[in-house]
Amino acid sequence: MGEATTSSVPSLPSDRAPRVGIIGGGQLARMMAQAAVSLGVEIHVLAGASDEGVPGVFASVTIGSPDDSAAIVAFAANVDVITFDHENVNWAALDALVASGASVYPGPDTMRFADKALQREHLARVGLPLPPFEIIDPAVPSADGGSISKAVHAFVDAHGPKVIAKVSRGGYDGRGVFPLEGAEAAAEFVNDWCAATRAAADATPTGTSTAGVRLVLEPALDLVAEVAVVTARRPGGEHATYPVLETIQRDGMCNEVVVPARLDDAVLEEASRIGAEVALATGAVGVLAVELFITTGGSVLVNELAPRVHNSGHLTADACVTGQFEQHLRAVLDLPLGDVSLRNPAAAMVNVVGAGASPEPRARLIDGMAVDPAAKVHLYAKTPKPNRKIGHVTVCDDSADTALARATAVARALDGRKENAGT
Repeated sequence: MGEATTSSVPSLPSDRAPRVGIIGGGQLARMMAQAAVSLGVEIHVLAGASDEGVPGVFASVTIGSPDDSAAIVAFAANVDVITFDHENVNWAALDALVASGASVYPGPDTMRFADKALQREHLARVGLPLPPFEIIDPAVPSADGGSISKAVHAFVDAHGPKVIAKVSRGGYDGRGVFPLEGAEAAAEFVNDWCAATRAAADATPTGTSTAGVRLVLEPALDLVAEVAVVTARRPGGEHATYPVLETIQRDGMCNEVVVPARLDDAVLEEASRIGAEVALATGAVGVLAVELFITTGGSVLVNELAPRVHNSGHLTADACVTGQFEQHLRAVLDLPLGDVSLRNPAAAMVNVVGAGASPEPRARLIDGMAVDPAAKVHLYAKTPKPNRKIGHVTVCDDSADTALARATAVARALDGRKENAGT
């Protein structure tokens, strides 16, 4: 598929600071804004009315929906390049921007690969390693010439009994992901989901971020580990890939990250190779995160990708010479990419996560900082809610295990949790 709709390369102004427009006003935009300060880059943000993270901090903020074509067009008129805090954006509006000569990175064709069904279809066509999958389209009452129930039964019989159903768009941190067991239970769930999705379709305008949503079925794999490859590319093709990151999932959330990943070198080399190939196959410009499964049989398989800066790469801001947020700005502005080497032998990141009666972590800074003065604390200025990422802690050390234990202790002091989990 690639970048069929090609953005123009931004031309940096000679009489003022470059202006980067970010659609979405969450913590990723916040951390890009922080990185922009040292580069002398102006950040402008189109934030939803309920977004937290950026409003009131560092950036010029315009309130508007990422599904509102008029708001996107008006916002883009005042910046040199458009990029993203999240992928739930009106794709048709991005197509129109690119057609008008605007610089949009990653481009709309790459952004479409945030849809898990489109990811699977495209990556399978270009021969990248994937788990077995079946795509269910609620708009089509049959799959591969048979009923949806028949298709689900056939898939579970071949790859079950345990399978995972993933909504193709809008899911994150475990949301939109449903573990199922047995053909009957899976077929019942899929048919119910399709009926509910069809009922809501009439109220979903074409081109918006939830239009055309599908369901992806995959087997529940036996895994040794999960890893992420974070890579960056400029419009002209220069690219840089960070050391492979080991990600530890808690209830569907990437809760802890360790670098270097504690796996064999051959596995890490294969993961890095696949991540770079995914970036090329999707025509990515900017930072792209590729999440990968490492199975007990030794296979390295693509799980999913995010065409933006990503939770798995947060520790690079403190652990690497050039962090992912600065690197993304360099890439979308077509500036030379920075060094991605580790500053220390190892590092770990642990999320600060809201709980049922979660305290405000900013009120617990004294407690957290007292645990480990060398830890780097990042809080997102977001209201604590159950299972919501509201910050993270990074620690650099000579040992990955020690770094993880130290970062965990600080994160738990900040969020008040007793356990090291995402619940």
